[in-house]
Amino acid sequence: MTPVKFSRRVFCRVAVRNYSQCPGRRAAGVSPYGRLTTNPVYVVDLGFLLPAMVITGILLLRRHTTGFLLTPGLLIFGAVFGLAVTGKFVSMAIQGEPFDIMVVVLMSLVVLVFLVVLVVFLKDSRSDVSLDEVLKDRQALSAGSPE
Repeated sequence: MTPVKFSRRVFCRVAVRNYSQCPGRRAAGVSPYGRLTTNPVYVVDLGFLLPAMVITGILLLRRHTTGFLLTPGLLIFGAVFGLAVTGKFVSMAIQGEPFDIMVVVLMSLVVLVFLVVLVVFLKDSRSDVSLDEVLKDRQALSAGSPE
């Protein structure tokens, strides 16, 4: 499986899993007492990261140049965001607050997967193919003519 297909599958699977785990939830905003009633992690995750992953996965499927440009940034953002969530739970453990160890394990696994996909994707992108060849291949694909 090529790194592009692998990245596309990771993006789409992460998005589908996260959307399916939050059925019927909606952002509630800020309560009258000034406290957030919606976790900001959900807002960033469901409002930015997952739609961006779906769009990038579709762009990679179509071999669009923008998909190749967005992939490394999204993988890095996802890994850093996952590290921040994992750090939050580690901080809770240090302070003696109750937390779910499975969340830490799963988020660490997600961070690891994102970093592996990033390394594989970047290794593949360092090939000897010039930009002209990529653009020519893309034009041939959009025209429907085989080379």
